[in-house]
Amino acid sequence: MIKAQGNDYGLIAKLFHWLLAALIFWQLFTGINLNGMEFSSQKAMFIWFHQISGTLLFTLIALRLIWRLYNRPKFDQPLPQLHSISSKAVQTALYILCLWVQIQGSLMTWAGGFDVYIVGLIQLPRLIAENKDMYPAFVQVHFFSSVALLVLTVLHVGAGLYHRLVIQDKFRVWARMTFRFRKGSYQVKSIAGVSVFAWTDVRRDYMVAKLGTVSAAADALGVHRATILRHIDALEAELGSKLFQRHQRGYTPTDVGRELLEVGSCADNELT
Repeated sequence: MIKAQGNDYGLIAKLFHWLLAALIFWQLFTGINLNGMEFSSQKAMFIWFHQISGTLLFTLIALRLIWRLYNRPKFDQPLPQLHSISSKAVQTALYILCLWVQIQGSLMTWAGGFDVYIVGLIQLPRLIAENKDMYPAFVQVHFFSSVALLVLTVLHVGAGLYHRLVIQDKFRVWARMTFRFRKGSYQVKSIAGVSVFAWTDVRRDYMVAKLGTVSAAADALGVHRATILRHIDALEAELGSKLFQRHQRGYTPTDVGRELLEVGSCADNELT
């Protein structure tokens, strides 16, 4: 899907996210290393590529923010209030610091007597005059701003890994930003952060989602009702999420269960 839907950010947002992540890590790697290098032709080359990727990063962040205004996700599984507040605070700080580092870097470049080009192609008009006396101060501010950006980036990555590895993506934070690929003749999906490849892994649960009751699924598959119940419990434990809401009239799929129904429907159509 292109836009956000359900518990998915959408393809465009995911491409922005991972491309920006790669550029930020590249900028941090080159920028922090440049600070300790003696001036040489190699350093000049690194500075040039650092400037190109920096202006590209600034451009992509601007486009990402514009896309976010158009593509506002409303997730079916919202985060707890504390998680939501801390997540928004870190993300906002990351955006602000990313933009600040790029703007301050351009000011530093002009103060050093050099020109700034957007992705190495379009020269920007100077906003400040050359100032060799202030240039070392600009360099130090740029370095410490980059260190602050590194700390926030590590915090952001750590939070993502916490959701994925520690609490088994209980709130599907990791799954929202992961890609879904195709393998073989049917789609491989990520349900609650766990990739499901085999039709046999989900068939019993798919039948419950499709038919609405355990008894109907057991009759359709020719197995005992207890077998279906054990399989549901096992898959829910593996995914770390509930697949169904139980009520007197039967079983209603949760958001994760609806993804299971989608996966099962895809496989059922292709394999039957």
